[in-house]
Amino acid sequence: MKNFILLLLAILSLNISAQEIWQKFYKDASINNFAYTPDNEFILCGYGFEQDTTVVELLRADSMGNVFWRHDLKFTETIRYTQILAVPDSGSLLAVTGDQVLLFYKFSGDNELQWEKRIEIESRYLRNVQMYWEEESRSFVFVVNDCDPACSVFIGKLSKTGDLLWIREHTEGDMLACVSALLYSGQDYYFLMSTDEGTLLYKTYADGQKWWSKRLETGFYEKAVGMLKSPQGNLQILFNTSPSEQIVLAETDLRGNIVWQKEYPEGLVYVLAASACRTEADGAAIFGSMEIPGIIGVQNFILNLDARGDSLWVYHPEPEGIPAGIVRCNDGNLAFLTLEGSHPPRLAKIKSDGLVTALDGPQKGTDPGIHAAPNPFSNQTCFYISSKIASKASHIQIFDLCGRIVCSVPITGQSKVYWNACDEANNKLKSGVYLYRAVGQGLSTEYHKMIVSPVN
Repeated sequence: MKNFILLLLAILSLNISAQEIWQKFYKDASINNFAYTPDNEFILCGYGFEQDTTVVELLRADSMGNVFWRHDLKFTETIRYTQILAVPDSGSLLAVTGDQVLLFYKFSGDNELQWEKRIEIESRYLRNVQMYWEEESRSFVFVVNDCDPACSVFIGKLSKTGDLLWIREHTEGDMLACVSALLYSGQDYYFLMSTDEGTLLYKTYADGQKWWSKRLETGFYEKAVGMLKSPQGNLQILFNTSPSEQIVLAETDLRGNIVWQKEYPEGLVYVLAASACRTEADGAAIFGSMEIPGIIGVQNFILNLDARGDSLWVYHPEPEGIPAGIVRCNDGNLAFLTLEGSHPPRLAKIKSDGLVTALDGPQKGTDPGIHAAPNPFSNQTCFYISSKIASKASHIQIFDLCGRIVCSVPITGQSKVYWNACDEANNKLKSGVYLYRAVGQGLSTEYHKMIVSPVN
């Protein structure tokens, strides 16, 4: 636990300024989610209130987050949720839910309103809506749920011109529920329902008729918060869990059977929110907010994983705020949105290599004390140690990104120490990012990064 907290603080102190490419605060906007278009632009949406009127805002920003277009929609009826979807023509589809109505607004890439669609569902309390652009049929699929008086889920399809092609209702009984994700795979639809009894995975045919639903058993009380398609074509599902208060990524086959699951990170008090996106290397980036023992306040994190779910690096964006989403941009870097906290909504972009820092190697005019070369490496690297450090240090400690010491290499006064990328039991370490430092009596150098690459 102590090493984990020290590691979080070390990464936080080393990487804030170097990782961030840009950030934008939207002081006069109410935003709750965003999307990324094929034209390297951002679309943001949300809603606020002016007396008895609800104002739904739609903003478009360039690749640097600068807003160049804004459109407001005003409603006298109750609005409960908004969702934005970027589509291949560089336009967007905005969905708005109310007590008994589901509204869609399609904007072109030139920001012109092309069509709008109103779907009324009587005696309903509509909540979350999720959308998916189906390229094969050039149409929009949506899922929305209500909880009055029993939980029902509606799945429907709109043509690209806004015609309602079909809508189906599935009833799951008297329970609280929330649609958290929608995915299309193999001509079938999968969507997640977070209920008061756990998470249900639904599968329907291409016409929306229900095939099956299955309770996902992860060994935790879980709340599903996102779903991705794995490189193998399976489903990867992200959970907030209790009572362990971790986040869990589980991969299932297309029948809902769990193939593997992993928990990250360890030693948390509470995970407030999380979302995920697919990365360029077929891994996943998880964006969440957590409380850590001994640290005041909430700490956000971005956890980058490889295709097997193993951690590559952790980044802690500031300032604090509730995570609202994360996307991978055309250049391979990551953009994320945070809400609330003591600041306005914030859209920021970071380098996809989350541990690129000013301490990656010796800097001109400075003495780093210790550095590794080559870096990255596969089989062996050499630690170059200054005479000042070598005379005081006894070992080089090597940590994984969970704060565990995987190896301790003796120095014994040497200025060059070779290491074979193995742990204390002489087992080859997995490829990924590790941190190292020199330690001795009354001595502890700063953390430095090194990357163990896969063996060719």
